[in-house]
Amino acid sequence: MSLPEDLAEAALSRQVDFEAQAKKLDAVQSQARDEEQRLEDGLSALKARKAQMEELDEVLDFASGAVESMIADGVEKAMTRFNRRARGVTQEEK
Repeated sequence: MSLPEDLAEAALSRQVDFEAQAKKLDAVQSQARDEEQRLEDGLSALKARKAQMEELDEVLDFASGAVESMIADGVEKAMTRFNRRARGVTQEEK
């Protein structure tokens, strides 16, 4: 073979290698996109769970305050105070 033919054959072989590598790269990119979506879904679920836990923490604080008030102040006063707060009334009766 002559030098131009050798160069053409080497270039063609290199082109075939690039095409094979491009297919592999496409597959890896697709897997990365799938993994990214899976991680985003997991993060969204964790954020929702965190919000639920924060809400539960607030509810438990409110409930424990009500129980403590019932013990310290009596049921009627605690009911007056905490039932008003539950309805959004912030001013307490004395």
